[in-house]
Amino acid sequence: RISAHPSTMAGSKAPGEDENPFASSDGGSDLVNTRIADRENDYQKRRFDRAIREDGMSFKDTMIHANLDRERHELITEARKDLLDEDGNMKEIESSNDVKKETETETSGKRRKRRWDISSGAAAEATTNLE
Repeated sequence: RISAHPSTMAGSKAPGEDENPFASSDGGSDLVNTRIADRENDYQKRRFDRAIREDGMSFKDTMIHANLDRERHELITEARKDLLDEDGNMKEIESSNDVKKETETETSGKRRKRRWDISSGAAAEATTNLE
C-alpha cells in the first residue's frame, strides 16, 4: 500500500530538489482577485509613474527647487525685457542723477489723502509747503 502522508513521501524526494507547493496556485479562492495591485484604480496606480531621484531629495525639496527654478526663469525674462529694446540691443542706462530727479518729481506729484481735521484750502497749502 502507498501512503500519501508527508512523512512517507519525504524519502522519495531526490536530494537537493526544492519543491514550491505554491508554484501551481495563483492564490485566492478564484471568486475575487486577491492581488491588491490589480484592484487599484488609475489614481492609485500613479504612484508607479513617479520619478525616483538618485540624489535622494524628498518630494518637498524637489518642489522647492522647481519653484526656485521657475522664479529664476521669470526674473531673467523680466530683466531681459527691461534691459533690451525691441531690436534686441542693450538700452542706454540713465545716470543716477536723472533717476533721482525722476523719483523726486513722481513723489512730489502725489496727492495726499484728505483728512477730516484739515479743510480743503489748508490741505492744498500743506502740500505746497512740503515741496
